[in-house]
Amino acid sequence: MNAALDAARTEFARPSNWSAQERLDAHLTGGPSIASRTPDVMTVFYRGENNHLWHIAWSAKAGFGVGRDMGGPPIASHPSAVSRASDHMEVFYRGENDHLCHRWWTPAAFSDHQDLGGVALTSHPAAVSRTINDMDIFYRGPNGHLWRRPWSALTGFGSDSDLGGVALSSSPAAVSRSADRMDIFFQGPNAHLFHRTWISGSFSEAQDLGVALDDAPAAASRDADHIEVAFRRADNTLWHMWWGSAFGWTDPERLDALTGASPGLISRSPDHLEIFYRGLDGALWHDSGALVCPPLPVREYRHAAVRPQMAQEVLRTRRARIKWCTRLVPCRVVRS
Repeated sequence: MNAALDAARTEFARPSNWSAQERLDAHLTGGPSIASRTPDVMTVFYRGENNHLWHIAWSAKAGFGVGRDMGGPPIASHPSAVSRASDHMEVFYRGENDHLCHRWWTPAAFSDHQDLGGVALTSHPAAVSRTINDMDIFYRGPNGHLWRRPWSALTGFGSDSDLGGVALSSSPAAVSRSADRMDIFFQGPNAHLFHRTWISGSFSEAQDLGVALDDAPAAASRDADHIEVAFRRADNTLWHMWWGSAFGWTDPERLDALTGASPGLISRSPDHLEIFYRGLDGALWHDSGALVCPPLPVREYRHAAVRPQMAQEVLRTRRARIKWCTRLVPCRVVRS
C-alpha cells in the first residue's frame, strides 16, 4: 500500500458523526440484540428487569413502540436474535439450566420457550443466518472454547461441536456477509479483540486484532465487503471499528456514549447502521448513522496501485452520488 492510499485511509478514519442518542421506553439488565426483517422494520430483544425476554419494535412508519414482556421462564443471558426471512425471526438465549434455548416469531405469533439441550453454555449465544435455510449458533462452552450448533431447514438442529483454539474471555459475536462466509469475534485471553472466520466449511485459527475491550463485541455486515464491530471498554466508553475488503481494519473510533453492557449492532440496509446499548441509567439507548462516500480525488487511487477500472468506478460514483464506492475506503457516518 503506498503513501497516497494510506493517507486517504487515515483521512476517512476520523471520528464519525452519528445521530443524537435516543433514550427508549425500555429497561434492561444486559446487552440488547436486534433483528431486521426488512430495511423498514427492526425488533430489539433484551432481558428485562424481571429476567423475562422482552422486545420493542420499530418501523420506518411508526417509529419505536414500547417494551413488551414476552413471558416464559427466566432467561440467564442476553438474547441473540436473527431474521432469516421477512416473515421469520429466531431468538436464542441461555436457560436457567445453562442449555441453549430458543423462541421464534412468524406473522401468527411468538412461539413458546424451547429447550434445545446439549452442552452447558458459559456465555450468551450468538446466532447468524447465512441463507434462509441455514443458521449457526456460537457460544463459549464448558471448557472455555468456542462451540457451534448448526441448524438447517432440511435436518433441523445438529449436535454441539467444540471448535478448539484459544480460550474466550467473553461471549462471541457472529456475522455472515455471504452465503459461504461467517466471521466470529470475541474477547481473547489477553482481553484483546479476536477474530475467526468460516469459509465454505473450514474454520480459521483465531487472529488477535490487538484492540483492547472489556466485554463481548457486537458485529454487523452492511454488504459482502464490509464488517462493523462495536464494543465497550473498561471505562464504559463505546467504540467501533470497521473492515473493508480493499483497506483492511481501521483504527478504533470512540462514539459519544457510555454503556454498562455489551452493545447490539445491526445494518438494516447497506447505507445504514444502528447501535443499541444499555445506558448507565439501565435504559435502552439508540444511535444511528447513514453512510456517505468520501470525495477522494480519483488521481489518489491511480497513484495507489489500485486497478484503473476501480478508479474510474469511483469517479462515476462521485458524479452519480451513489454510495457503494465504500468498498475502496472507509465511509464517514453522518447524521441520519
